Amino acid sequence: MKKWTAADIESLRASWAWRIIKPLYKIEREIQRWQRRRRQGKVAPQGGRAERVRADFEQLKAGYFASPLAAEPDNFVLYRILGNDLEPRHRKGQTRSNLGLILAHEPPLEGCEKRWIVNRIVDPEEEGRILDLLEHSGQAYKRIPFDLETYGRIGWEGRGFSEEGFFLSEAFRQLSGEARGRAEVHARTAKNLYVMNNNGGRNAALQDGRSVAKWILPWDGNCFLTQSAWAEIRAAVAAQPYLKYFTVPMLRVANNEDLLRDRVKHPPADEPQLIFRRDAAEIFDEAFPYGRRPKVEMLQRLGVPGPWSGWSSDPWDLPAPTLSVEAGQFAEAGWVGRLESGRPDLEQGGNGAVLRGLSRSDAIVIALDALDAKAIVSRFRPEDLALYDLARIGQLREDGPDDLLRALKADAEAALLRGPYSVTDKPDVPPSGNRHDYLSLARYWWPDPASPDGRPYVRLDGKDIFAASLPEFRADSFDRDRLQRFADDTVLLSLAGTACRDARYLDHAAQLVRTWFLDPRTRMTPHLRFAQIARGHNGDENQGSGVLDLACIAPLLDAVRLIEGFGALDAGERTSFRNWLRAYLDWLHASPQGRAECRAQNNHGTFFDVQCLAIAAFLGDGAELAATLRRARERIPHQFAVDGSQPRELARTRPRHYSHYNLVAWTTLARLAESVGDDLWSYRTADGRGIERGLAWLLGQSAASGGPDLQTEPEVASPAPHWFAFRSRYADSGIEPTAADEVAPFRLDPLSGVPPYWQLLR
Repeated sequence: MKKWTAADIESLRASWAWRIIKPLYKIEREIQRWQRRRRQGKVAPQGGRAERVRADFEQLKAGYFASPLAAEPDNFVLYRILGNDLEPRHRKGQTRSNLGLILAHEPPLEGCEKRWIVNRIVDPEEEGRILDLLEHSGQAYKRIPFDLETYGRIGWEGRGFSEEGFFLSEAFRQLSGEARGRAEVHARTAKNLYVMNNNGGRNAALQDGRSVAKWILPWDGNCFLTQSAWAEIRAAVAAQPYLKYFTVPMLRVANNEDLLRDRVKHPPADEPQLIFRRDAAEIFDEAFPYGRRPKVEMLQRLGVPGPWSGWSSDPWDLPAPTLSVEAGQFAEAGWVGRLESGRPDLEQGGNGAVLRGLSRSDAIVIALDALDAKAIVSRFRPEDLALYDLARIGQLREDGPDDLLRALKADAEAALLRGPYSVTDKPDVPPSGNRHDYLSLARYWWPDPASPDGRPYVRLDGKDIFAASLPEFRADSFDRDRLQRFADDTVLLSLAGTACRDARYLDHAAQLVRTWFLDPRTRMTPHLRFAQIARGHNGDENQGSGVLDLACIAPLLDAVRLIEGFGALDAGERTSFRNWLRAYLDWLHASPQGRAECRAQNNHGTFFDVQCLAIAAFLGDGAELAATLRRARERIPHQFAVDGSQPRELARTRPRHYSHYNLVAWTTLARLAESVGDDLWSYRTADGRGIERGLAWLLGQSAASGGPDLQTEPEVASPAPHWFAFRSRYADSGIEPTAADEVAPFRLDPLSGVPPYWQLLR
């Protein structure tokens, strides 16, 4: 690796790259300065903080030799804590590989018993191999088990950030890539603490070791001792046994052969391991997670000098600890080798420390996200209904004919006479020239009367172009209404077919699905590039808002579950349908339209999450579920005020409609979350914002409340579905509906977003 010279630095200072290079250079310079001072003997044994708090060694000596401890031999117990391999920071299987090397090659250590802590290994097979190695070698160990169900109940960390919903904020977008990585790690703090359990494992060793030996070594699992290194450690401890702590500098090697052949030439200078006398008061602080200085906090409390005294902190980091009453009661003892991690490129000095930090952050996020996916998938079955209540649907038949069942059957009979529907039915082709591409127009964009061809269209918010009865804007010329009719018919046919056990309904529903999604002659391509286009803008492509057109996907997927459960789609069709969904989900995340909707901080963003969550639940995609559920929580402070109102929806020309509409998205999202074992209904921010308060505000508001006068806007949708959700989840709210509030048709206007036959929702 190239060494930076003064000339190099002067050249870099004048370049744009200096802003990126400078922090790395400062870290390397600080490490090199400390290493140089240490080699020259300019760092005192108590250095750093201990320059302000010096222990009285003579007093410690007198107290020690007057105590019973002085009569005990200097025996030791060495615990090595075996944790998880985190790729890409480590090579897979590295912990087991290092364990095997230690068992095979590390010499017996005079006066020292070797023990092990098997610390929450998440891979059962890997843990089994590690335990087999220990048992076949006759090693004593303590196992701290990992429990996936316990892990799955652990939430996200929101404290310490500049604002609630930080990861959807402009402040987060402005961070450097490295800082974003550290922020992502902090958001997973509680998960990290449980899985990595660094200081928990060390404390388990301390607790166990106090009944075993006078001196306890709670060390990392990759530590390796040569005979000469151990002799140095024993000699140093024997020379100053009146001290309660010893630091053992660690030598990081890129090749284990250097340790095995004892051909180490450069001095150890890495973050040291620690030795505790049995009566030492300090234990490790288990609030400090892996990757954020879990051992350094102990070094700082003891006043141990090192480059960490100059390390910078993030606003969300825990504060540096205060000095212990036993600060300064330490000395340095020998050295210990650190076996390679399987990544020799990260074992070098200088910038290697920076690269290790970046790699460690990536590894923590990757490992914990994989566990999130595994935990959430273990809680549900993709084939179970996500929105509708199967028991309630079945009860319709058991209870005999009533108004709801009669209406459902009548609607299903009418739907038998309609369809199938296809995007190829429209008279015009989309701008792509492919009739299979979905096409719709943005409702609130009108031809510009000042332009000969009307382009580019101009926005008139709240004024629907399709309500103007203009011949060139007939609804059947586009796919929006056709999609909604297809989705509604498929849902009510599947509900009626299940409730009445009538194969006619389910077979016809299956044919609707085949035509729209599967038949090569009629199927829709899995994207919405030309949904809600505003002609003359963005090359006649959707700028993001058109993603909303498939907001009906959640109830539609429940319909497909019922159809598949009946056997009306064969195995090949089921596979093809899932392939379509996967391609569409990939498009949502990769396309500029999907990314724009994901960033939207109004109902568009909420319905984006509805689509992602509904598809992920259908596919059994735990990673997508976990990511979407987290993002949904991040949205809440951006969408709701403390009183429960929705400022971005209230700013529209139709505030009543959009406030209701967004809450349809939120209640749908909460039902989907509930179906996969997650409780979004009760989630609230530190200041109380959440779905409950949003529903309460909307259902309780009135013109006399001092808020916006929503009563002057014509009612688009009945509040009954919101009362239905509110009363079933928040029974003791103190808000009561009028009789009229709870009366609504079984099928509301499709523009309301409410699923058909909402009385059958879970």
